[in-house]
This record gives sequence, C-alpha cells and structure tokens, in this order.
Amino acid sequence: MRPRETKTWIFYTVDTEGRKCIFNERTCKMPRQTKDFKELQEHLHKPHIKSIGWTTMDNVIKDINHDVKVMDTFMKKSQESLDKLKFS
Repeated sequence: MRPRETKTWIFYTVDTEGRKCIFNERTCKMPRQTKDFKELQEHLHKPHIKSIGWTTMDNVIKDINHDVKVMDTFMKKSQESLDKLKFS
C-alpha cells in the first residue's frame, strides 16, 4: 500500500436537480476524516440534498476544461447554423 499524498480536496453537495455546490476546500491526506466531511453528512437529511462528496482539485479543473470545450463546440455549431440562415 502506497503512502497517502497530501492533496487539495473540494467538498460538495449535489441537489435533487443534479447541481453541484462547493461546500469547502481543504488540503489534507484523508478527506473522509475531516470536520468538513462530518459537517456535510449533517446536510444529508435536508430534502433538497441528494448526495455529498469530495474530489481533488485536479478533477475539478478537468471537469471545468471539459465543460468549456463542450460549450465552445456548442457555440461554434450555433454560429454555423446562424450563418447558414443568413445566406438562405
């Protein structure tokens, strides 16, 4: 078993509509053993909270970059459609 690395962790909630909300950020080795995770567990009884979790800052950056690429592709295709309408 390899030793745990210290990483920056993002703690978040997911509501019933699938939206993620960042709760806190902490640098540690074991996110499950932090007070942030214990506080997050207290939110699970709320009817609008579907789940809780944590992820690394690296994964958040990857997700953001992916979302930007998706939006960029969408905007390009939308512009192409608008250009076709202009010349019709």
